[in-house]
Amino acid sequence: MRTTKAVLFGLAAILLGGVLLFNGVREYRQSRRLQTEGQSVTATVVDERTVHRTKGRSRYYLTVEFETEDRQAITRELKVSRSTHTDGVADRSIKVHFLPNDLIVIQGGPSVDVSWASIPFGLLILGGGVVLIVFRKQPTNRRELAESTAENLAALCDTNQQYVPADALQFKRVDMVFYDDSQRLLERLGFVFLEDVEVIPNKPNKSFARTFLRVMLSADRTRIATIFHLKPGWMLKLLGAKETRVYGIDTQLSDNSFICTDNAESCNALNNPPTISVSHLPATTSVGLVLEAHNNRVEAHTVFRVGALPVRMQSAEDVRRSMDLQQRIKAAFRTEAGLSNEELERLAGATNDPVVNNLADDLKQPREPSRRRAG
Repeated sequence: MRTTKAVLFGLAAILLGGVLLFNGVREYRQSRRLQTEGQSVTATVVDERTVHRTKGRSRYYLTVEFETEDRQAITRELKVSRSTHTDGVADRSIKVHFLPNDLIVIQGGPSVDVSWASIPFGLLILGGGVVLIVFRKQPTNRRELAESTAENLAALCDTNQQYVPADALQFKRVDMVFYDDSQRLLERLGFVFLEDVEVIPNKPNKSFARTFLRVMLSADRTRIATIFHLKPGWMLKLLGAKETRVYGIDTQLSDNSFICTDNAESCNALNNPPTISVSHLPATTSVGLVLEAHNNRVEAHTVFRVGALPVRMQSAEDVRRSMDLQQRIKAAFRTEAGLSNEELERLAGATNDPVVNNLADDLKQPREPSRRRAG
């Protein structure tokens, strides 16, 4: 319940802060235009009113009439300062400033008042909403931190992940230009398009966007190329998650070992099973260099593992079975190994950190079964 309230208050603050910031920037720009492009005339005061407030300052309004240079008659109620209101009531006239081409922008008073106070106020409320949402995601104690990490670990242990044929038109938020450009580069290197698939986990996590894969196959049918754009949702972006554009090449060997090469350098924090040899190159590595590195690694690997030869894929079903086998090997390894202290340190970017050390110890403890509250 407290988490839900925190999210609602955070979203409300973000909405309110965004509105205030938008209006503040608009008012500032309008007042600056009044200074540089505006015209001024003396307007007749035809009415006045004061709104008295029990808390805070009272508000003062004057209704004025004036004519523009092209003799257009304007009647408008303006919010003014206390001194302008007092002088206007006494003199029955005030000076007004307006934009000839935008008569919605009008100010009353001796000079143009450049309005900017709503900008820092809007930023303050907007920032408060972001902080509130971000901090509601932070575990409040060691147990919550361990449980949250264990839940994310469970996603890495999913053995029932499915690869379902997908229509690219259903994925509006991914960078299709990246997919198409990468496909063309791979085609120049002898690969052919095989299919588009969606990766569907056994237990979907709403915090993660749907994963759309484009799958291609080399001319000798032993190298599987995958292209994907991982685009986190807005909540994960607030927590620092970055978009990732990846192209990778996998080869399955006859002893069910794998060679995998890609440009997903950010994945180097996690260890891999002994039978899956992975090389995560820098994100800026070209498709051609990824393929060259992969070919060299396959050649070296087959020399090292005598009798292990690349498996030829005859169909899209063969490729899906290969990807599924690789995922099951990774899941079994992660289920057995969990997250080591060294992996947690790489993920956190810190060594000898008490929080990381405590988390590593807590993850080794058996988890208590979740209990639902009665009622």
